[in-house]
Amino acid sequence: MFESGLTHAALLAQGEDYAAAWQILGQTVELDDAISAGRRHARNLLAGFVDLRCGEADRIYRGADAALKDLALSPDGRWLIAGGERGTLVVFDAESGKPVQRLEGHDPESGTTASIRAVRFTADGGTLISAGEDRQIIHWSVPGWQIEHQWQAPAEVFSLALSLDGETLASGNRDEHITLWPMGDGEQIRTLFGGSSLVADGTSLAWLLDGRLVSGGYKG
Repeated sequence: MFESGLTHAALLAQGEDYAAAWQILGQTVELDDAISAGRRHARNLLAGFVDLRCGEADRIYRGADAALKDLALSPDGRWLIAGGERGTLVVFDAESGKPVQRLEGHDPESGTTASIRAVRFTADGGTLISAGEDRQIIHWSVPGWQIEHQWQAPAEVFSLALSLDGETLASGNRDEHITLWPMGDGEQIRTLFGGSSLVADGTSLAWLLDGRLVSGGYKG
């Protein structure tokens, strides 16, 4: 039954009926315990291809001209921010997909790739926060895109998270520590020593509704 399903799905994919192929492949998962690893791998490769072909992009944003590390959409859906290598920080019009402005403030030659690793909007959308390998945490006005506040973290910043009340910013740093900052002020509130794992890029810090902070790292 597994083999017939795999063959059927392959024929459907060949005919570009990807939705039907995806459904057939999903039905084979319950048989995995009785199937060799090699055949499961073949199924998974086909599933990956079908998944890629199932949908088409609604919009493609071009113009960053750098490998990207993190994205942020403004609360009103108007702006898409892309942060990446060489200090790249680009503002896109989310509706048209066109680049509006390139923000300059981060060092394009810091660290290994000079990457902007985390970008976040405040809940009201009035401020954009960016950070990365140059250790700088920068607050930008929206939509003026001017630097409002700027300070240096103790190490390269991999992740940012803003508390639900908007008063505390957490930065996950390369030195395996998490630093808490008051918004708009570079004076540290405290440093959290979370163990033995570098905090991962992007969205690996999150505040819970009860005010606790959760972190995820590269070592699992």
